[in-house]
Amino acid sequence: DGHGAIDSIEIEVEPILINQIVLNMAEANCFIGDTIRLIATPYPTDATTKQLLWTSSDTSVVSVNDGACVALQEGTAIVSAHATDGSQISSNCRFIVSAPYVTSLEICLKDNDHAIESLSLTIHDSIYLQALIQPSNAHKDVNWESSNPNIISVENGLCRACQVGEADIICTALDGSLQ
Repeated sequence: DGHGAIDSIEIEVEPILINQIVLNMAEANCFIGDTIRLIATPYPTDATTKQLLWTSSDTSVVSVNDGACVALQEGTAIVSAHATDGSQISSNCRFIVSAPYVTSLEICLKDNDHAIESLSLTIHDSIYLQALIQPSNAHKDVNWESSNPNIISVENGLCRACQVGEADIICTALDGSLQ
């Protein structure tokens, strides 16, 4: 009779969702200015959408762009790689950012970056010294001390000649570097 039976069904092909993201590190200890590359591997390897969204819990401490993490200031931040396929899967790396240790400390006149070895003052004169610290992103906290405060007193780099004689001015970094 020419009329055949026809039937159809709708078949939905479901995506394969990410069920795990593995990062190449779980914790990173670094210094201000360091760049660390996080590598994220989503599983299963045949997941339909492997694109990840990268975030930092504190972008003032660590910035992240596609896994490239830059340490900006001291502190702690969590960098996360998030699946974008709706699976709600993510993985984290904890960053602990520190200032580097002082590697070099020189005593200079205020507003001058040339080291001095000695200088002369007359009684009641004063001069302001500063510490030139390297690297530039290290802590700048220092302690000033006079070998003989009766001759030369020093406070926060301000030296005052109190009486005739000689004294050494010692400047020490307070970051534990022994500079």
